[in-house]
This record gives sequence, structure tokens and C-alpha cells, in this order.
Amino acid sequence: MCLLMLPLLCLLASCNAIKIGYDHGGTIAYWWLDSYIDIGREQKPWLRDDIDALLAWHRQSQLPDYARLLRLAQQQLGSQASSPIDAAVVLADLELIRRSADPLLERALPMLADLALSLQERQLQHLAHKFDDKNADYRKKYLRGEARQRQQAVYEHVLEQAEFWFGSFSREQQKQIRAASDARPPTQQWWLEQRIAHQQAMLAMLETIRRDKPARELVVARLRQYARAQLDGPADARQKAIYDAYSMATAQMTVSIVKLTTAAQKAHAVQRMQDLIDDCTSLSKPAPVVRAVLFDTAQ
Repeated sequence: MCLLMLPLLCLLASCNAIKIGYDHGGTIAYWWLDSYIDIGREQKPWLRDDIDALLAWHRQSQLPDYARLLRLAQQQLGSQASSPIDAAVVLADLELIRRSADPLLERALPMLADLALSLQERQLQHLAHKFDDKNADYRKKYLRGEARQRQQAVYEHVLEQAEFWFGSFSREQQKQIRAASDARPPTQQWWLEQRIAHQQAMLAMLETIRRDKPARELVVARLRQYARAQLDGPADARQKAIYDAYSMATAQMTVSIVKLTTAAQKAHAVQRMQDLIDDCTSLSKPAPVVRAVLFDTAQ
């Protein structure tokens, strides 16, 4: 029951944010993409329509599955007295979460292929600069100072996620969470190297697509291969060993955090999940089309 990962299921890490995200989803997604590639005038109309259609499909077809996974987490949390969770359970649930992205990926691939085929050289340069900026932010947050300072940054992120689910923790509980966080291998530099490698692979792929203009089905296949590599983890044996060790350590940390929570804190998590379930359920129902008005605000 990977409680620290479950916000990803509903896209945004708060109940209100889910509703806001879907009510304004097309505009938010458009602005996010624009920040990475500086969307051109000729791309704007069809890209907005494709984003709108993708979100409408996702809202009605995928949110029920997210609600199901949240109910599973509720059941696992409630059954701890008779059947305590362990790292294997956490890893299994994390795999369920990872695979929940598969339908969205397949649905989005044609749109992403059209976007890739339409990108211009200036947009790839913009994307490269955006990657550099994000990497600089990561270094500033997680790779600054001595080891203890870096551990503090990681711990603060873990605590923030844990508090999202369980509410506030006592000082003693925070000490235990810090110890569980520090017990994981220091992989910040490794993660940065991995993300840079993935970014460079993406830029090279997009440049080849821009230059050669292959058939759309070939672009879909290339994008699928790239995305699968992100979801499945490293193929190289050495890198996979680091990835697996980190995943196991994170699962063990999650178990430690769940075990130290009080009955009131578990009840807080159960209610938080129920709020998310209710939002996913209500949002999956057909809703009036309001995107055209919202899109007009993004001119």
C-alpha cells in the first residue's frame, strides 16, 4: 500500500485540486506544455482540442480505476491489525499504480506523435533550456551542501507527503520518520544523472523526428518505446540494481511510517482516501462542456 505515492493516482495532491484540475484541465495542460515547448500559433487550435478530448476520456474511463486502487489502500490500512503490510505489499501496489498509467499512455500517443511531428527547431531549443532550468532547481534543492543537508531536503519531502495522508506528527514520530528516510541510500546524484540521460534521449529522438519526418505510426512506436523505458525502469543490470535497491528501501520506509501512526492518524488517512474516492467518482460522471470558455482565457 504505497501511501506516499497515491497522490499520483488522482493527478494532483489535494481533493480540491483534483476538481480544480479537471474543471480547468485543458487550460492547465496547455499552459504546462507551453512552458516546455512554447506552443506555436499554428499548433494551438488542434492541440487544445486534442488535450480536451484526452482529458474527457480520462475523466470518464480512468478515474473509476483510480477510485478502485484507493479503496484497496483503504482496506489494507484497515486490516493492519490482523495482516500488517510489508515491503512486498508496498512494491506490489506500486506496480499497480505504475501500470495504471498504461491506458493513458496508449490513448495519448497519437496526440503526442502529431505534436512531435510539428515541433520546430526553436521549440526543441526551448525544451532543452527548460530541462536545464529544472535540473538546476533539482541541484539547488537536493544536491546542495553536505550529506546531512541533503538528507534534510529529502526528509522534508517525505514528511510533506506523509502529512498529506496522516496529518501532523509528534516530534518523536518525526524523529522516526527522519531515521527511516535517512536509512535509504543517497541516490540524489544518481537520479539527476538518470533524468539528464532521459532528457538527452528525448531531445535526440525529437530532433530525428523533426529532421526526418517519419510516418506517424513509426513516431508512435518510438514514443511508446521511450515512455515504456521511463515506466519500466533501467534495463542496464548495474543501473537496475541501484533502482531496485532504492525501491526496496522506499517500500521499507513506507512500512515504517505506517507502523508508527496512531489510530487517529490512520483514520485521517482513511478519510483522505475517501475524499479522493468521492472526487474521482463524481468527476467520472458526464459533465457539461465548459472547455471552450476556459480555453479563451489562455489567449
